[in-house]
Amino acid sequence: MYVFLRLVSFTPFGCLCLVNQINDEQARALAEAVKVNYIVTQLILGSNDISDLGVKTMAEALKINHSVTELELGSNKIGAAGAWALAETLKVNRTLTHLDLGDNQIETEGIKALTEVLEFNQTLTRLTLRSNAGISDSYKESFGEESHLKSRIII
Repeated sequence: MYVFLRLVSFTPFGCLCLVNQINDEQARALAEAVKVNYIVTQLILGSNDISDLGVKTMAEALKINHSVTELELGSNKIGAAGAWALAETLKVNRTLTHLDLGDNQIETEGIKALTEVLEFNQTLTRLTLRSNAGISDSYKESFGEESHLKSRIII
């Protein structure tokens, strides 16, 4: 964890990009650093080996963190449990404005949990869910009827 605390403390411009570098264990260590971070505003963690386990710890950290505004988790191994954990976080987090979960393994129930929380969370302005297992053509069609959310979600 010490390495992540040092990395988070000295990251220029508030962006921490760790692509193709971390797994669940390292994501847990990074989440501990995020809890006490006030510098990093963007976490780019795409194309890693992060599953529900790593995302759950990051989601808990984001309940406490008030500086991260963008979280990119595209192209990982996140499923419904990770989506549920992030949806619970979005009920209390009022800092995150962009969340990218594209190209993961999120099933329909996880997709629904994330989209439904947007009714209560007005801070998140962009939620990317493209290329997930739970986004069927029928879901896309039914979602088109929800015009007030359509501008905030990329499917």
